[in-house]
Amino acid sequence: MKFAIISLGKLGQTLAVSLTKIGHEIIGIDNHSQNIDAVKHEIHTAMLLDSTDEEAVSSLSLDKLDGVFVAYSKDFGRSVETVAILKKLGVKNIIARSVSQIHTTVLQSIGIEKIMEPEYDYAVNYVLKMISGGHYQDRLTLSPTHEIFVVGVPKSMVGEKVININFESSFHLHFVALRKKIKIRNLIGMQQIQYEIMEHITEDTTLENGDTLVFLGTMEHLKAFKNM
Repeated sequence: MKFAIISLGKLGQTLAVSLTKIGHEIIGIDNHSQNIDAVKHEIHTAMLLDSTDEEAVSSLSLDKLDGVFVAYSKDFGRSVETVAILKKLGVKNIIARSVSQIHTTVLQSIGIEKIMEPEYDYAVNYVLKMISGGHYQDRLTLSPTHEIFVVGVPKSMVGEKVININFESSFHLHFVALRKKIKIRNLIGMQQIQYEIMEHITEDTTLENGDTLVFLGTMEHLKAFKNM
């Protein structure tokens, strides 16, 4: 697939190089030559261009790409102006970075649905690790109040049978699934780790070190894991 990334700061560079490594064709765009120099040998195309110059941007035919990332970290005005130009030029798949709630609101008001909030996500993940005693691993937001959480099995639960733990009453979290770590050997005999979802919990299913639990619930209830 082919993507453009506008603004090659830290986030933009990471996106550009990472997407290139997994086989995508990337056009990097920035109005600072030092940012172009940082990635020009690692991605398909790096262009020195002002993304608020509508005539220059229109010459790139970005509407023919699979998507355009707008990754400005500080310049709120340039971000919004760039997104507005892309919308005007008919770019369908725009993924824009937001640096504040006001920024998010403005982007949503002009029809942007795919919004990256890396600072917010980092802060929330850090807080969740703190309040869960380090057991929290990942989350998927379903609504403003409820999320799916992936939590590492605390040492105090290792050896316990799943059916003997009442997650609802003890943690106010709805148990969704158990993910177990399994060791396999690849084609050349090297040992690798894979994860397997246990679809059917039996009376003998026991929690082991390295297992992860998947829950539906609210952020505040992860506090119950802190002292385990």
